Amino acid sequence: RLVHNLTSINAHNLQEIYDLVPQDILSSNYQTQLEYIQKEIKKDTRKAALMFLRIAKHNIHMKTEFSIYRKLDRSDSSIELRPHTIQKVLMNVLHTFFIDFTNNGILVDVDNYYGKVQMDYETIQVALYHLIENASKYTKPNSRIKVQFIELEQSVEILFTMTSLFIEEEEIDKIFTEGYSGKEARNCEVNGDGIGMWRIKQMMHLNKGDISIIRGTPKVISDGRGYAVNRVLLKFLKK
Repeated sequence: RLVHNLTSINAHNLQEIYDLVPQDILSSNYQTQLEYIQKEIKKDTRKAALMFLRIAKHNIHMKTEFSIYRKLDRSDSSIELRPHTIQKVLMNVLHTFFIDFTNNGILVDVDNYYGKVQMDYETIQVALYHLIENASKYTKPNSRIKVQFIELEQSVEILFTMTSLFIEEEEIDKIFTEGYSGKEARNCEVNGDGIGMWRIKQMMHLNKGDISIIRGTPKVISDGRGYAVNRVLLKFLKK
């Protein structure tokens, strides 16, 4: 799985580069390739900036794959729980999905919060990557995602509220099973490989935390897809 995923991510990165500067042009102009690349960037700076953001997202995805391998698939794996400013960790992942949310007209509103939680940075980055990736795919276009921080005596909770694909009542536990994709996602043919939510729960448990989903009702149809106001809650320990 690691080799397959890394091969796929690498192909995406190469495609991003060649969309800006075709491979045949680079190879045929190798003596002047720097000048050519500079000219292409100046010609369409927005296109170059979007390429940068997409490659940054792909590279974070690649980093999560390496993290999973180091933390889970090796006999000498271990995690290090240390205090981290959770809002900053979240933003480090969130900014790489900016273009995905922008393309769909989705506004992500994140509360300011400067408190720290106990966590292993790499594994929580994996969890946040999968959560934000799901949000970018399943949230209703031209809507809003609200991210709030709830500080309790011994824990900190992050509450994500969004209008996203409807979740059937019997699916609440199933969506945390490896390989399971939600019914509405399958109906709309936007489902992935059913790894994301399973990975998030796995990473949260490694960090002595948890994830829960509060499914929304009623189901509202828009552009042939069923949506509801769903909430995702991540729980972290303070100490």
